[in-house]
Amino acid sequence: MSQSLPRLLLLTTSTLVACEPVLYRDVGEQGLLRGYVYDDYTYIGEYAVLDTAELSVRDKAGEPTGEIAAPTADTPGYWQVQVEPGQVVEFVVSAPDRLTTVRVTTGPTTLADFTPYVFPRAAEVIVPLFDELAAGLGTEDSTAFLAGEVGAFWMEPLNPSDWEGADISLMSNDGIAVPFIALADLGDGVITESNGLQVDQLVAPAIPAGRVILTVTTATGATVSQSWTVRAGELIDATWFHLPQ
Repeated sequence: MSQSLPRLLLLTTSTLVACEPVLYRDVGEQGLLRGYVYDDYTYIGEYAVLDTAELSVRDKAGEPTGEIAAPTADTPGYWQVQVEPGQVVEFVVSAPDRLTTVRVTTGPTTLADFTPYVFPRAAEVIVPLFDELAAGLGTEDSTAFLAGEVGAFWMEPLNPSDWEGADISLMSNDGIAVPFIALADLGDGVITESNGLQVDQLVAPAIPAGRVILTVTTATGATVSQSWTVRAGELIDATWFHLPQ
């Protein structure tokens, strides 16, 4: 099933730092997230429901949490997840020929509908960039990640210009710095290391299994910290991560 959905849908949603955009509906139901899991539209070029996907939910400690209602024959690809309101949870979504992808969201105080952006990433989108960066800048390539030896991190900030002049760190839970690279898209096919410019992508091709913590201090002095659990072979997808103004 395919749908043509405008990018401007983002303007109708409410987004928390590092969280899935969701559309809230006050119907007296708390902590319920529901919606379709889609294929990676950045790869296939359309919004298509992925009825072969699997979805699990875990808490900040990496343990299973919540109640999940899986799709039925009448609603393929449609999932419902019940968690505690205000609880930070991780959606882990996988599918054949797709990367197991981790996203963070927060249990809503009411019912919340997914926008179409819950999806596992396609290796065809992620892996070439890892390998191009390795060839050009000497970072880790995709070998260990694809072999299931490490996890990886991928981010496309919601507002790249908010990251100009920001101080960024990515650390493991035991305080060890995780190598990453911040990239700026200057247009006309020119992508370079950010070095204080906007950040259009932030990439870490090899993360040890465990907790990873991103800390960003903006040029205005505001600080945001977000953590994820990552297991070997999983990709943290922090697309639409945004910073306070």
